[in-house]
Amino acid sequence: PEYNGEWCLNPELTKQGGNVDTPALETYAGDHVCFYASGAGYGPEPLGCVTIENDGDLASVKLSPCIIACFFNKPMTLDYTVKTPNGEASQRSPEQVVSVLVPQFPHSGIEEATDGKVDLRTFAGDAMATVPVWDYAECSNTCWMWITGTREDGSAYRFDILTNAAVTDDWKTHGVDASIPRAELQKLADCSSFELHFSATFCDADDLAEAHAFPAQAFEIEQEALVLPAPEVVEAVGSDLTAWNGRNGVQVKVDYVGNNPKHSISLCWKKADGTCWPLASKPGSTAGAVIFELPAEAVIESMGKTVPITYTVNTACKVQTSPPLNLKISKPVRLPTPAVREATPYATQGGVLDLRAFAGDAHITVEKWWFILLGQVGWLKCTGTADANGSPYTINVAIAAPITSSDLSGGLEKLLPRAELEKLRNLTPLVVEYMATPDVGGVQSNAITFPVLNLKFTKPFRDLSDFTANGDLNGWQRGPAAADPRDLVHHREEDGNGCLFNYTYSETSNGVLLSKAIHGFEVGRKYSFSIAVKRFNLAGAAPRFSLNVNSVPVTAQTDFPNMVWAALTGTFTATSASMSLNIYSHVYTGIGNDYLLDKIYVREV
Repeated sequence: PEYNGEWCLNPELTKQGGNVDTPALETYAGDHVCFYASGAGYGPEPLGCVTIENDGDLASVKLSPCIIACFFNKPMTLDYTVKTPNGEASQRSPEQVVSVLVPQFPHSGIEEATDGKVDLRTFAGDAMATVPVWDYAECSNTCWMWITGTREDGSAYRFDILTNAAVTDDWKTHGVDASIPRAELQKLADCSSFELHFSATFCDADDLAEAHAFPAQAFEIEQEALVLPAPEVVEAVGSDLTAWNGRNGVQVKVDYVGNNPKHSISLCWKKADGTCWPLASKPGSTAGAVIFELPAEAVIESMGKTVPITYTVNTACKVQTSPPLNLKISKPVRLPTPAVREATPYATQGGVLDLRAFAGDAHITVEKWWFILLGQVGWLKCTGTADANGSPYTINVAIAAPITSSDLSGGLEKLLPRAELEKLRNLTPLVVEYMATPDVGGVQSNAITFPVLNLKFTKPFRDLSDFTANGDLNGWQRGPAAADPRDLVHHREEDGNGCLFNYTYSETSNGVLLSKAIHGFEVGRKYSFSIAVKRFNLAGAAPRFSLNVNSVPVTAQTDFPNMVWAALTGTFTATSASMSLNIYSHVYTGIGNDYLLDKIYVREV
């Protein structure tokens, strides 16, 4: 196929050879077509000839895998000649240059290696280096195998296992195997890495410079291991630590047989992100255990979790890590409860948050907790009841808010927007909840939940129906005076104002027009009940209304003779938490009596 403007051959597709043909050549019976391959220092090599039997037959010959192998990472030139049966001289085609890619060669290996490590304690004698059979192995000529690494003194090391060795028929069939003398492996620095290399030539090439390198395989040398017990935490009982006992930090004790000042010991108190708490390494000691000091922050950020604690010993010959102490740290206690400054009594369960008692926003405070840290993340929310539909409503005061320096000194303080409180239903519970992560920059799933504050919420009563949405009566029910479904339809005026339009299709248009059972009144408190009415036309009778609460009029019967908006307002004192309100039409006829109705408003005064 063509790639980047040139023809390329992918040897992964031609392991069994390929085909060379002439799709654009017009052939005739008796034509004799011969194909050739050539390149720098190669050929031209005849690929074969074909004689065309029938006009239009495709001329095609096989391209052997080994010819392809001669051109790995090189350009290969293909052309052909055509000799017609009339005896004229052969004609040569234009050349087609094809870039031949290099196949994917396998990694070499060492039979004695386990998970990439060559442990000289696990076998006797020499090691065996191997290379699996590779594609185009039958076309290979010579090969090289060597290892590179580092000596104990830090100098570079190389040992040649095979040098310009002929690739035998057995290797072509079963893969290469060659021994690595144990004495040579012992020259590598303990616990160092080394690489096993392999290269092979194809075609007739026999120089390393012309060989194709296989992927190098890295290994490690491992020596006899120390027996390392798990570390101990002085303040813990076994693997259990009460968070409060670590409020000033903890001590981790490391001791093992063979502890030596030449050893370098590093402790890993694993954090939630998988990294280790930063601690300087310490030398070993023949006098006893080595003690590592962990600050309180290490305990705090892992509260409620299990912390793997390990230590790693670096010696002249190896690096070895102990089994973990899986330290279970309890969740904290002694947590403060959030408080709302404007609630009464302050910081008291069952207190009242009354919007009448203050102006502006409310303020939520949380006293400093004993494990507060700069950069911890907190979530603060209030959950109440939505005034609109009675469903739960959450006010997210703080979402993933980091602890600041001012929080460290004075505790937490957040604004509770009044606009959000206005959305809550009057006389309903309000729950204030705070949670914070023990770890810096933590996630909510790891947050510690503080005790909740339960309040009673109250506000000035307000129930407004302004009919901005099509067909939404906001809970008002049609009465007998609007029995026809064509009465009281949604209407939008030229200025965009939404309202209700009654063309009084109902002939008997007097009686209750709209009614609604409204809840949330406070007994003894005074309320206003008002509507806005606009006569729609001047034909026939003018509309006349009154307003009633629990079937008691709170306004006089009032006419609306003009085609302008006019208000009708009455007041009443609540005698129960739930009361029935209605709008009453006093005009019987449907001749005239057409009007617009808007802004049914019940509010506290």
